[in-house]
Amino acid sequence: MAAEDDYRELARQIISKAIETATTYIFTGMYLEDENEIDPVADCWPIGSATNDQTGAAAIEAFINGWDRGSEWKYFIKCFGQSGDKLEYEVCWSIPTRRKPIPRATASVYFTLWTRSQVEKVAVFYVFEGQRLVHRPGQPQFREVWLKNIIDSKMKVLETLGNRYSNVNTLMST
Repeated sequence: MAAEDDYRELARQIISKAIETATTYIFTGMYLEDENEIDPVADCWPIGSATNDQTGAAAIEAFINGWDRGSEWKYFIKCFGQSGDKLEYEVCWSIPTRRKPIPRATASVYFTLWTRSQVEKVAVFYVFEGQRLVHRPGQPQFREVWLKNIIDSKMKVLETLGNRYSNVNTLMST
């Protein structure tokens, strides 16, 4: 009986750790081996404890300026604010033209910068609009076609609906 109780206790500990790890992953998007470890893949940006709306936006801008994309792409960065130890941003992309300076559809990339007081680095995660895959800087390498696919999908929706809506943003707000 004692051995059976030992196995039950061991199983309870394993299950408890698995639930704790899964909960941490669900709420933070990260797998943490150690409480002081912010990111085991070392994909952190060294902007440290001075992280705020402006430094976070500047770091994101420096990062996306390194993406291999055409010069026709324009973007703006919007900070959603701080939620606990996370800063959240949206980078809204479009290809304005002379004939249509206001785009009918845009593609957004959502960034999360996660800081921990014990660690002088910021972990960075980003997700493309309409996607579930969480990206980390450098994993995988950015592809311009990802932005084009988002815009193309929105344009197909607009074509399906006809000209009832002038742009996707009007559609999304109704």
